[in-house]
Amino acid sequence: MSVAPLNTRNVPIEHMAGNQRVKYLLLNERRRPLNEMQSVLIEGPPGTGKSSAIRDQLAAIKTRAIDIDPSQRLYCGGDPAHVIELSGANISAKTIEHIDELLCPYQLPYPEHPYHHNIVFIDELGELFHRGLGDSFAKRIEKFERLFWFGKVLLFGTAQSFTPRSSKTVLGRDSVFERFLLRFIRVPTEKPTESEMIQFISKWIGQWGLRLESIDVAIALADKANGAMGLVVNCFDTCSAHGERVLTIDGVNRFFEKMTI
Repeated sequence: MSVAPLNTRNVPIEHMAGNQRVKYLLLNERRRPLNEMQSVLIEGPPGTGKSSAIRDQLAAIKTRAIDIDPSQRLYCGGDPAHVIELSGANISAKTIEHIDELLCPYQLPYPEHPYHHNIVFIDELGELFHRGLGDSFAKRIEKFERLFWFGKVLLFGTAQSFTPRSSKTVLGRDSVFERFLLRFIRVPTEKPTESEMIQFISKWIGQWGLRLESIDVAIALADKANGAMGLVVNCFDTCSAHGERVLTIDGVNRFFEKMTI
């Protein structure tokens, strides 16, 4: 079943259903100064809230920042940072070769506010590995860090799986990428319970301009989604986009009938 990226409509991660270990880790990391934060890799199936959790974390970092510029530059926790987001499924070998040009050097463009930190979010890091680009990406990041004494890169990533799909992408003891993965705290996603899903649906459906016809609708949606919060949110998105204001059991059934297998 195809699941689109999770769009949480600004629902804070602490209120999302499931992913207790992910939430505990990220919320605790927020208490650290930026230069003490650890790189985090969230692993799990599609629709389980990996990307939304990371984006919520980045948003939390931004909210405690003083903006220098409307582009992705932040003044955070007393130490300026530069944030970029990359897609492991789409980034090209050429872009990786010039990744240091995307990362921000010390003296530019604001000498009075030098960038001490770079934050990189690699969505679908597993796809980068499966495309055979993992080693080159790791080498470029590490090269940047060696060139600049202040060049530590704080990394956030998501992945569905690192299970090899071909002989070209087998993690080995001498793999540059395997050593690169050691810098991450790796945490798996966890399915919410049916009760957690029903509570989330009932409490947050209003964020999409919708209301439930009855609590039976929340129960039916939680049952059909089977722990995939991405499906719940996609259902909200679809109904809202079609101008519906009340979510019914028929609406839930129509949504799942149209889902591609």
